Amino acid sequence: MKSILLNISAALAFCLLAAQVAAQPAIPLSLPLTQREQATSIGAATKSEKLNWMRSTIRQGPYGQARLDRIFKNFEGENFIDPKIPGVGQSIRMAASYHPPHLKGAERTLLYGIKIFNDSRFQLVELDQRVTASGRTDKDLFFRHTQTGQRGRIEVKNVQPASQRADLERIKGQIDKMAAEYKRTGELQAWANRQETIPAIKEYARQKGVPTYEKTKQAEFTKVLDDFDRRSIVEARVKLAGGALSTGAGIALLYTSTRGLLDVAQSDANDLTTNLRIGEQSSLLAAGGGFTASGLAQLGSKFAITESAFAKLGSITKWGGRVGIVGVILGEGIGIGVDYYNWDEMTARQKATSKVQHSVSIGGMIVAFGAGCLIGIETGPGALAFGAAAAGATYAAARVATGMVEDSYNRLDDAQKEQVRTFIYQQHGVSQ
Repeated sequence: MKSILLNISAALAFCLLAAQVAAQPAIPLSLPLTQREQATSIGAATKSEKLNWMRSTIRQGPYGQARLDRIFKNFEGENFIDPKIPGVGQSIRMAASYHPPHLKGAERTLLYGIKIFNDSRFQLVELDQRVTASGRTDKDLFFRHTQTGQRGRIEVKNVQPASQRADLERIKGQIDKMAAEYKRTGELQAWANRQETIPAIKEYARQKGVPTYEKTKQAEFTKVLDDFDRRSIVEARVKLAGGALSTGAGIALLYTSTRGLLDVAQSDANDLTTNLRIGEQSSLLAAGGGFTASGLAQLGSKFAITESAFAKLGSITKWGGRVGIVGVILGEGIGIGVDYYNWDEMTARQKATSKVQHSVSIGGMIVAFGAGCLIGIETGPGALAFGAAAAGATYAAARVATGMVEDSYNRLDDAQKEQVRTFIYQQHGVSQ
């Protein structure tokens, strides 16, 4: 009998324990799971379950419900943020920490993240994303512009001027990493501080192409997002224009240089001039390939999703443009050298055509590069790529135009010869 009672007691205890476990929130308050398992658990929860977990977590921290209501507005309405977004759950747990530096940093990042999450112009991708490609660091706020797909990153700080001066070299190092990230992937950057920012940091960041903002409390943070919205649209337009110009220039150079090589190949001559002409057209052919690859990569970056894809396309854009410019300079230099070498043997028309072709090509490239940089100056280092695309397009247009003029002259000469021949035959009564 005693053993039966013990068994019944054990069964009842087990049932009570099971009932208590079942009554717990869908998202556990203490999380002994891995981050992947935690993210899966949060992602499968309903909004109500997510809110319960978020509120319960903050209540366990300093000041409990009072802080939840005063700082996070109970996560209601436009103060909600989805904890399934990478980094958000971790920030909520850190915001309940009793370690002041961790708590304040997580709270600040979380509040700004809430602003981005509830702004329809942007899609919040991750908080505190770890990166190593441009030096070991993390991205406080990582997001995507909804309209253009342009990616952005904001570092949010709360550093007093005295602390900025004491920590100046480390802050410069972070700005260096941000500038490198922009050059590598085209990701827009910003450094925002809740306090006044000292001139040394502003100037250094300006030189590196990283915008800085000061006194950016939560209410003023919308101004930062407004600027990101404008910059994203400008950047997208510059990329589209630059990609189209570069692709057009590449195709035009591929066409003209291929024709040039075929013309040289049809010649029976095998002298220095012929070999140099082959080098000239081969250089322009390589330039055409470089510009085409650069333009297509720039246009394709709009559809890239992963960071590695952005980096690869950015590398193709950069190096393709450089190959294009070097190929044009080398090809044009060889062309000028060949004309100078054969100057005495050239006809008056050939000399005039040569002067016009080289002066228009070189002058147009210089003007187009400068104008392109001025138009794209809003995008910082990206202006160089746009200027190179504009210069390449101008040079290609000059080459195509010169070729068209030459063809029209050649056709005109053939027609004149035919008229002379017909006149002579008619004068002597000879049938053609």
